[in-house]
Amino acid sequence: VGKFLYYSDDDGSNWTLASGLSFYDGWGNPLELVETDNHDLYYLVYTWISSPWGSGFHLYRSTNRGANWSLIQSFPLRSTRRVALWRPFETNELYVVDNNEKLYTVSGSTVSLLNNISGLPTNQKTWLSGYKNGSSYRFYILTDTDKIYRSLNDGASWTLISTVDPDPWDVGHFASPFQQQALYYGAVEFWKSSNDGSTWSKQNNWWSYYSNTDLLHADIMNIRAERTTGGMPFLLIANHGGMYASYDNMGSTDNIGLSNLNVGQYYDHISATYSGNGQQYLFVGTQDQGMQRFSNAAGTGMIAATQVISGDYVKMHLSRSYQSLWEEYPYGTYHYYFNPFVASGTSAQYSVDGVDGENRQLWIVPSNPVGIPSENAILVGGGTTTGDDGSYLIKLTATSSPPYSISAFQFSYNFRPNANNGDSYITAVAQSTLNTANYYVATADGTFFYSQDNGTSWQKTASFNGPGNGFLYGTCILPSRIHPNRVFFSGSGYSNPGVYMSTDGGVTFNPLSTGIPATYFTELELDDTESMLFAATDAGPYVYIFSQAQWYSLNGANTPLQTFKSVEYLPATNTARFATYGRGVWDLQLSAIPLPVEWVRFEVRATPSGQAQLDWTTGAETGNAYFEVQHSSDGVQFSAIGKVDARGSGSQYKFLHPAPRAGANYYRLRQVDQDGQFSYSDLRQLTMAGKATPLVFPNPVRRGSRFRVSRLEGEATFTLYDRNGRLV
Repeated sequence: VGKFLYYSDDDGSNWTLASGLSFYDGWGNPLELVETDNHDLYYLVYTWISSPWGSGFHLYRSTNRGANWSLIQSFPLRSTRRVALWRPFETNELYVVDNNEKLYTVSGSTVSLLNNISGLPTNQKTWLSGYKNGSSYRFYILTDTDKIYRSLNDGASWTLISTVDPDPWDVGHFASPFQQQALYYGAVEFWKSSNDGSTWSKQNNWWSYYSNTDLLHADIMNIRAERTTGGMPFLLIANHGGMYASYDNMGSTDNIGLSNLNVGQYYDHISATYSGNGQQYLFVGTQDQGMQRFSNAAGTGMIAATQVISGDYVKMHLSRSYQSLWEEYPYGTYHYYFNPFVASGTSAQYSVDGVDGENRQLWIVPSNPVGIPSENAILVGGGTTTGDDGSYLIKLTATSSPPYSISAFQFSYNFRPNANNGDSYITAVAQSTLNTANYYVATADGTFFYSQDNGTSWQKTASFNGPGNGFLYGTCILPSRIHPNRVFFSGSGYSNPGVYMSTDGGVTFNPLSTGIPATYFTELELDDTESMLFAATDAGPYVYIFSQAQWYSLNGANTPLQTFKSVEYLPATNTARFATYGRGVWDLQLSAIPLPVEWVRFEVRATPSGQAQLDWTTGAETGNAYFEVQHSSDGVQFSAIGKVDARGSGSQYKFLHPAPRAGANYYRLRQVDQDGQFSYSDLRQLTMAGKATPLVFPNPVRRGSRFRVSRLEGEATFTLYDRNGRLV
């Protein structure tokens, strides 16, 4: 986790933080973890070093399977990837190259100079590999992006063997321990050489995978050598298509990840019930595995998917009353499926201009459904239809009959120059489903915009810089579906709060930070009563309980330790469905937790004298000590205004707030146990009249009863809400 290591000695059931690792701060990243034949572990980490001040590398050693670590060598004043390790296969040996200037050998905790290196470019990224045959060694260094060097005399001299094309990715190169002079490296595709790297050939074109799944897919991420329990040598190749093995030195490959691997790099997901058969479907957008469709998504256990189309698909939206699907290919190409439940191909396609090239914006261009589900349209944030370098809100609308096509409408406001820093592209867009005249937009510098007139004019949240975007994803805006002016805004939460809530339509925001670690929030979702806010984060799945004003982790014994990328709530089964970037989709079904107090009734009403009276009744009470009455003017920040001692099960309670504020007042009860544990009631809202505001009495009004209005002159229009703020 970060640069720190955890170990498990019970097959992953429990994890313990290893001791002995010490870092100046959290900056940096892990680089290599190597196990020798006697089970010693070596850990190379890129970090900040306090003396001499600057970036560099620490090399740690563990002799007890990773429980404890000792620092054995520092390499200060080095940029990233300037130090590399190589362990000859099935040995206790370890070699280190430092900035292409020195080659070291490591024995236990002793690091000794093997040779000074000359003739190699320094201060370049470097990878070290080799081949051992008895006492004879062949060392290989990949450096300067694309150059392969070889040494046959323990690093004393080096020969440039080849300049490779295309450039290797971060996986670097790998020398086979089973075949002398066999070298491999990874990029989009797998490249191999049988003559020490003098010449290279491609293993296969990545798209050949679609006619033969045993051929390597795209994006090579790792190459390593292993041996079966029977002694047979083989190579493992990991890529974005899964895991492959070769038992004949890359003469052929076997796809060993076609069943029971249970992994998937998912960017987004969405579920829908097909009106044609009443069955629930699940659609996911993946890294290199295309758009996938699950036709039995309401089932339990592991379910299989069908790949509808190949490639990277990053965002998914429903339109036309949830019967049509939009999917995004990176940099704003949108595919439309009129009937995604049976389709084998797209119905129409549209590419947004101005999000790539010199005006490049986000890899995942922000998008969201429109506020009217029956419309066959989505909103896109960023790019332009007019050829300038702006960042505009764009509405894409698809036809609902063949021949299918997509038209674009660009709103007139250019958000890029109007952001707080004067030059930021859009990172999130949304439209309210309650008041469809309300639109919301966020930009990369944290500026939040809101419009109350269908996007004709825009205002900015004053004195506010919200969360920024990530490397791939933007931010998230989620308008409430119950409370007309409530809207949530989330994104990167490392140096600032990651989630904010507004109760006035974006005029002001307050953070929702209690109980959440510093992390990145990819997506938010509400349950149907909006008592819970779910978050897909890099730290896992989380839920915010409004009555307790606190976040809680949904990680459990069965949830994967992965980044969570998307979330939706399924009310029929009270389930939060999350997609992860590596371990597929997970359904977390929520169950009720027994509370120390059974709440029978909790009401707040205005008295004729302008006070607020709270009345509540309990059923069972177990170990209850007292109730703390709390008040808020925004439903977020609460303060205590009184205390009522517990009287036991089946009791009725009353509290009088003598001076509620004019306008909105929020109340909740903090129930405290005799052992100090506590829980919260649901929120109650009461609007009090000001001097120029009509007074409604009683407030709230019971269903079927009459109410009286005073302080009213002339004609007036009334809007009625229930006690949860929902429009009646």
